[in-house]
Amino acid sequence: MGVLSESNLKVLLGALDSMGYSVIAAKNGQEALDMIHSHPMIDLVILDLMMPRISGLDVCRTIRSTHTLTEIPVLILTAAGQIGDIVASFEAGANDFLQKPVKLPELKARVESLLLMKKSVQEALQHELDFLQAQITPHFLYNTLNTIVSLSYKDVEKMRDIINDLTYYLRAKFDFYNQERLIPLTRELELVRAYLGIEQVRYSTRLRVMFEIDEEIACLLPPLTIQPLVENAVRHGIAPKLSGGTITLSVYQTTDMIYITVADDGVGIAESRMKEIVSGQYKGVGLRSVDKRLQTFYQCRLQVESSYGTRTTITIALRKEKLL
Repeated sequence: MGVLSESNLKVLLGALDSMGYSVIAAKNGQEALDMIHSHPMIDLVILDLMMPRISGLDVCRTIRSTHTLTEIPVLILTAAGQIGDIVASFEAGANDFLQKPVKLPELKARVESLLLMKKSVQEALQHELDFLQAQITPHFLYNTLNTIVSLSYKDVEKMRDIINDLTYYLRAKFDFYNQERLIPLTRELELVRAYLGIEQVRYSTRLRVMFEIDEEIACLLPPLTIQPLVENAVRHGIAPKLSGGTITLSVYQTTDMIYITVADDGVGIAESRMKEIVSGQYKGVGLRSVDKRLQTFYQCRLQVESSYGTRTTITIALRKEKLL
């Protein structure tokens, strides 16, 4: 996206077009913000420092209030020799600057550098997601197969049910990784139900599950957004508690928001661990991966509340205006 004065805009459009990029042009700052809202897959924004209605600095600040440096890189054009403008641009959240008059080789190099940075971060997230799959699946499979062997001697019908759940669970997970960036909420919930069906057989009466789902809600999520949170609740909340406990999965909405909560009445999270979570220093790959992907797609963070020894609640709060 380019947001520049009319003369600079013509030069920029011609240059970027010759480089093979698709460009959306905005005449002023407000139009740029409206376009960013209506085109969520914009890869890069180029701003002129001086623009009508809203300055480039103000546009950049507004972008940074909802998007990180790697989600939407911002390149700001400044007047030559104006050190104060350069400092102000970085303080407003710009990734880089380019002095006018623009030299095309330098423009090309800076644009390519910022797009490469964004691509590298996205690939790192995907690698982390792949690692999450490799980390969870062997552990989960080992326990589930042991349960199936045990059931084969005493309850064939229940054994068939758990095999069906396991088949759906594995097929869905591999399909998510190999095909889609976003999936319908209903598909993610089907995966969660299959996972919990398996775990309820394993834990028997120690694991109770409650679903509070508004079936009218429809939205898209990054794959494996809810299931890792539920698995985390089972493994770290309910499993360590001798008497077991209850996991409650809720999906509800207000006028402007959709809320997804995973709550358990297990052992809770220790204060030292909560400090790490609140500061964003997740050690567990599952929580960190979900949190980063929610930031990338919907500019929101996981909200974690816990009382050590009694409960944990993790909430995803999605603004409807940002949903894809």
